[in-house]
Amino acid sequence: MKKPKFLKDWEDWVTCYVDASYSPQTKVGTYAVWVRHDEGRVQYTGTCPPYVKDSMLAETFGVRRALDHALQAYPRAKEVLICCDCKGALRLCTDILEPPKGDHLTKLYEEIQDFRRRLPIRTKYVPGHGRANSPTGAFLNGWCDRAAGRIRKNIEGSKYHA
Repeated sequence: MKKPKFLKDWEDWVTCYVDASYSPQTKVGTYAVWVRHDEGRVQYTGTCPPYVKDSMLAETFGVRRALDHALQAYPRAKEVLICCDCKGALRLCTDILEPPKGDHLTKLYEEIQDFRRRLPIRTKYVPGHGRANSPTGAFLNGWCDRAAGRIRKNIEGSKYHA
């Protein structure tokens, strides 16, 4: 049976929900990504590199890693939708008139723009910190928020954290 056109248009899309957690006291940043596709879902968590010194940079790093995770999970993807509660990080996924200032933010911006030249990226702002009764986007962002926070707290509580 042939798929209706509106379903066929969405079958090669990947949707990524992204959130990050950063503590200025401990200088630890982490991120979580929930990747959705017709074939299923995959969740990732990770730590930000030491150059991440604020929450905006942590969110942007999370978005950048989400793009890698999307293609890793679904290599046939033709388009990626990034859903995030950080408007600044989402803005870096679009055509902006002036690149951001700051070495690391500029580097992440350039990597995202390079990714955009290979694969279209759309963005969607979702409210942060959603719970079980929230709309889907807010709930998935809430999951990412809690997962990133849990990872950060585990690192901060670890005897290996400097």
